[in-house]
Amino acid sequence: MAREQLASIEDREAAREHYLEEDLSRPPFCYTPRPARFEQADERQVFEMEYRVFECSNTKLNLLPKPPEGLKQEAPLMRAYQYFNAAKLNLVDLTRDIQAIKSRPHLDTNQTILKTMLANHHKAKVFYLNSLKAYLSIYQRTPGTKERDEAKELFNETETIFLAHQVYVGVRSFTHDHGPLRENKDTVMKHVYDVAISIMNYFIGKLAQESDPTKREQLFQRMKENLVVGLAHDLKEDHRNIPLDTMYTKLISLVDQDSRLTNLIHAPDLEGGRIRHNINFLQRHRRSIKPKLIALTKPEQESEQKGYMTRQLVHGRFQSEVHRTDTMVIKLLDRLSNITDLESMTEKRDDNGRVKETRAARQNRKIMESTEVIQIAYNIYEKEKDEDLLRLIQVVCTACLKESDRIQTQYGVEMEEQRLGESVTTARNLIKAQLLSTLKAA
Repeated sequence: MAREQLASIEDREAAREHYLEEDLSRPPFCYTPRPARFEQADERQVFEMEYRVFECSNTKLNLLPKPPEGLKQEAPLMRAYQYFNAAKLNLVDLTRDIQAIKSRPHLDTNQTILKTMLANHHKAKVFYLNSLKAYLSIYQRTPGTKERDEAKELFNETETIFLAHQVYVGVRSFTHDHGPLRENKDTVMKHVYDVAISIMNYFIGKLAQESDPTKREQLFQRMKENLVVGLAHDLKEDHRNIPLDTMYTKLISLVDQDSRLTNLIHAPDLEGGRIRHNINFLQRHRRSIKPKLIALTKPEQESEQKGYMTRQLVHGRFQSEVHRTDTMVIKLLDRLSNITDLESMTEKRDDNGRVKETRAARQNRKIMESTEVIQIAYNIYEKEKDEDLLRLIQVVCTACLKESDRIQTQYGVEMEEQRLGESVTTARNLIKAQLLSTLKAA
């Protein structure tokens, strides 16, 4: 989607207010989902996971395994447990204080006190999630602990939420003055947030159908990887002047563990001795995440853009075919987010203010481009036979047909004058054929 640069103080302030409203309407401040523009971006299941993570020590949930009795206070697990409890109390206090300010009739986004509190809250949230991860990691390797499967499950959910919060902040930090706003007046991050929520829902659905511990672990790892890619998928395209390695290094630094907790995690007297692998998820999975980001980035040169999706998604190098399929899922969810927001797309003008592409033509072009995405996805499905991918293709086809109908109804006369009728028909016929193919394959 094209974006308009923030040109004034008023625009920057509007963007700042949008971000503040978004931050305060999400966990751990609020667990009530807002209406989603499309079903896949529904926040309910993700908010439920966040609730489990932020409220795991709540006596009503009772999800946090307790340290075994008789453990010495200086043991790594007990020290990690103390860090966690302190972090929990601090986060609860700060959340309550900010909610009190939030409830005031007129929320002044420029208040120094509020800005300071939000900055402190973010630090507290990061330490809470890090301390919970450390505790659960050490719990699984401490002799005498009995709820290791439960600890592993909660650890995976905690690391997922930690990555979601930190990578979101990292990606947002690359946008100047929290902007620009998109054509529909959403923040830039609203699109990647919707894509990230959709990715999490996709894998939450897969996890709901899987009970084997090993396969669940693999699904969690895929969800975490693809969540990061979903949040960062527009980074390189939006910031051509910054090398991808530079941006990725910054994201790595944001998900580093606190040194106090790292020393506990690497304690030699735990089962298995010292952990030999890098505990920074982004560092550890760099070789599989970066190819996905590269595959999802449109080339800068217009001469290289034709057929780039086939070159990068079909013929590009991935660590495995599963990674190729996952990258295709991200591309489809990205496309679904864009298609469901087509109506807000305005006409395109050149530097002199002349209309370069009308609103109708621009929206229809996006539908046409979607036929290539759908065809590539279907070719990958035929090879991998992933039924979840097939269902997602059907969803995107249906969304494209719905938008095509709207464009035809809304701009029928205008499109005939611009001789776009044939193009619309071609796009519809292609998508109908693709949808029919998926229904036959189901």
